[in-house]
Amino acid sequence: MCLDSISAIFGSISSEMVRIDRENFDFSDAIIVDGRVIQQELVDIKPGSKIVPGPREEGHLVYTFDITAAKDHDKNNVKILLDIENAKCSICLNLWHDVVTVAPCFHNFCNGCFSEWLRRSSSKSRDKSQSAACPQCRTPVQSVGRNHFLHNIEEAILQAFSSLQRSDDEIALLESYASVKSNLLSLMDLSG
Repeated sequence: MCLDSISAIFGSISSEMVRIDRENFDFSDAIIVDGRVIQQELVDIKPGSKIVPGPREEGHLVYTFDITAAKDHDKNNVKILLDIENAKCSICLNLWHDVVTVAPCFHNFCNGCFSEWLRRSSSKSRDKSQSAACPQCRTPVQSVGRNHFLHNIEEAILQAFSSLQRSDDEIALLESYASVKSNLLSLMDLSG
């Protein structure tokens, strides 16, 4: 992702820092930047800053920002260092495939895994009006959507580590289960 794209998303960017205006984001309650819990305030992100998109580190991806010079032109790029263990679905324990994010907790799953889990849990539930719970933290899920940013990270990981690629049969099965087709759906849209 180039600096122009990052700038459009995050705000002002220099070669030394990224400034995030929290008012433009819909994080659950807070984020953590370099160990400090941030509520609704302006935050300067410097190279090496660690960002957690939630009020605590447990169960969330940890992003580390670094600005490096691009090899093929003069502009800067933002490089994100990611522990692959944080890019795995907690249902199947593999690298995400067609990743979806649930709200309000922002946990991430394979589209097929989450869709099948939702189908099975709703068929077992006696109270059909009750909201489904996140498979990871049991928070009532209000909405789910495909996460294109994390999908790009998923593809970059597979390019670097082809051994994490699933078999064609596994991918076909996951895609047959997948019911999340757009960027944001309420659970009512999926169950109806």
